[in-house]
Amino acid sequence: MPPRAARAPAGKSTAHVRTKVVSKSLKEIYEDQCKDRQVNVNSSVAASLPERQGAALPTDTLDMSRNYLGDNGIVPLLSVVERNPNLRIVSFVENGLRNNAIIALCAVASRHPGLRSIDVSDNCISEGAGNALVKLLEENPRITTLGIRNTRIDVELRVRIKDLLEKNNALSGGGGGAVAAVGSAAAAAAHH
Repeated sequence: MPPRAARAPAGKSTAHVRTKVVSKSLKEIYEDQCKDRQVNVNSSVAASLPERQGAALPTDTLDMSRNYLGDNGIVPLLSVVERNPNLRIVSFVENGLRNNAIIALCAVASRHPGLRSIDVSDNCISEGAGNALVKLLEENPRITTLGIRNTRIDVELRVRIKDLLEKNNALSGGGGGAVAAVGSAAAAAAHH
């Protein structure tokens, strides 16, 4: 015999019943994501996140420069980036990131409505990250500044990135800050 469908108690309608959605703070979201991924919580990151439920980041900038996150540690923080559409600038300078971390960052940044500037300078990233960054700039023309100084991204990819940044800047009516953000290797290659 097939199971019977559950019914509301006699004389009671379930149309008015609503489930309560519990909003978590950004700090709780970050800590939960760390736990789910079996990554240690970075105390500096956790201390910088709001503890109040529903509160957004206090500024439009998330600066994690020189705060070692590594490939695994950045992923929980990307959940915070996703939940902050007003973020304009993210900096992951000197974070021990490799190509996989940049690929994960690009997946989030490609859909982000607010991001304009990303800095991943001073990380050990190369061709895989460079290709992901090119794809990001093609998919999200709102990104107009990208820092990739002191990385292993080759000159050809740097030139493509520089060209896409210039295109994105032109579309947004922005200035020419993109060339300086890419670094001198691309600028030197563009003059030859």
